[in-house]
Amino acid sequence: MKKYITLLDVMIVAFLWFFCVYRGIVLRSNYPDPPISTYQYGETISLDNYLITFSGWRWGDDALIEKEIPDYQYHYADVAGNAYDVRVGFIEFTVEKISEGEEILDLTNVYFSSGAWGNQFDMELFYLLNPGKNFMTIKLDAGEEQQVIVPLVMIEAQFTESQWEYIDDRQIYIDLQYYPEQYQFVCPR
Repeated sequence: MKKYITLLDVMIVAFLWFFCVYRGIVLRSNYPDPPISTYQYGETISLDNYLITFSGWRWGDDALIEKEIPDYQYHYADVAGNAYDVRVGFIEFTVEKISEGEEILDLTNVYFSSGAWGNQFDMELFYLLNPGKNFMTIKLDAGEEQQVIVPLVMIEAQFTESQWEYIDDRQIYIDLQYYPEQYQFVCPR
């Protein structure tokens, strides 16, 4: 009887392995990795009827937040009260609508990446840095232009000690769109 159980176990494992590999092949063929277009500081991306220019970049510690928003204190601590170090980046975009249309630029899918690390921007800081913005969308008329500041906050607790030691040397990307083509800006070091 034991011989049949092991044979049955092998058959189940083989079936599951085949199913997983087949599923992976089908998903990969239907949803391939998108081509990546990377732009530098000062360059412009054309997305729908909008031109998005990477027009500003500031990088530092939490003093950068205190300088920009004096009444706001950003301190991150764990449950025991141990404070963690933070790094902050303010990315400034100039958004311009180039032609008529009803297109809305949606900022909810903007995210940051650096190697295997990825994170959405800090929503509370976004609204404080962009007074008057009530939504994560931009709707402009043709020829109109708007400045937007997107905040990045990196917390020491998100990285190992050796990674955090070199955090200022990491290459950081801001991704505006992932699919069907990935558009990203590389932040200067």
